[in-house]
Formats: sequence, C-alpha cells, structure tokens
Amino acid sequence: MNTMPVEKGFVYLFRISGSNVYKIGSSTDPARRMKTLQAERVQQLECEAMIYYADCRNMEIEWQNQYQDYRILGEWFLLPLEAVEYFKSFSAPALPETFLSSEVQR
Repeated sequence: MNTMPVEKGFVYLFRISGSNVYKIGSSTDPARRMKTLQAERVQQLECEAMIYYADCRNMEIEWQNQYQDYRILGEWFLLPLEAVEYFKSFSAPALPETFLSSEVQR
C-alpha cells in the first residue's frame, strides 16, 4: 500500500458543475484548494461533500482506490449517483460556511 505522511484534514468531493465528473482529493483547507482548482478551470466547481480524517492523505488514496473503476484521469472520476451518495453518507451534516453557496467564485 502506498502511504503518505499522516496529516489531519479533509477528503473532499468536488464536482464540475452540470456533470458527473468529480475530483476526489484531500486538503487541510478545502476552500483554498477549490479556489486554486477553480483558477485552473473554465468550468465552475461545486463542493459536494467533505469528510474530516486524522489521516486525510491516506484516506484520499483509499477513496480513490475504491472508485478506481470510475477513474477518468488522475484524481478525476466519472461517478454514478450511488457512489456520490455513498461518499456523502460519511460527510458531516453541514459544510463549513465557506461552502454554503456550494460554489467558490473566482
């Protein structure tokens, strides 16, 4: 198993607006990460869910391995609704205020 240093933070599920394309990643600051990703993309991104872990980097790998069959490229996945709902079932009931609009503007 490929392991990374232990770091507290979030495994997030970001979606390209209007699509079934999702990014599974990890960050100690998901709002900042979304802003960075948004600056690199033409399409709008939305935060679907975040899960806090004491070891977010290794849990990111676990989630990505679980959805390996849906991988498009790198950390991007074409996920069916069932996979998204399963991920969301582990998410906190309320996202931080930064994500209440579910979009971070450029």
